Amino acid sequence: MNFALMIVETLYANQTIRSIVNDRLMAYTEPKDKSGAFIIVAPVSPASAEAAASDNFLAERQHMQIDVQGTNHTEVDAVAREIRKVMHQEFNMTATDDGLDTFFEETSRFLVSRNYIGIPNKLNYKSKLI
Repeated sequence: MNFALMIVETLYANQTIRSIVNDRLMAYTEPKDKSGAFIIVAPVSPASAEAAASDNFLAERQHMQIDVQGTNHTEVDAVAREIRKVMHQEFNMTATDDGLDTFFEETSRFLVSRNYIGIPNKLNYKSKLI
């Protein structure tokens, strides 16, 4: 399965996130409905092979960007904090030091953007990757 879609499904299963963003949770692109807070999940770079074993690799390091946008800063911040918990607990991924927390006047929306990196435990060590 596509890892960005796996993240979307996992985030959607979180009650706090779902109560704020509803179905405005997308991989790769903005949702058409921007009436409330929404989430965009996209890879920053291709997965890299990790954990060499003999002539195979057993894991892949993922680098994903997750953007939360909306007109209510409190909601955007709450969703971003909940995403950080889910990414750590469910995927063993942590936020990098870079990111963005800003307001765009042209769209009147707040943006919290974080990059997450790690070797997701849900994807790896189940079969040969290479």
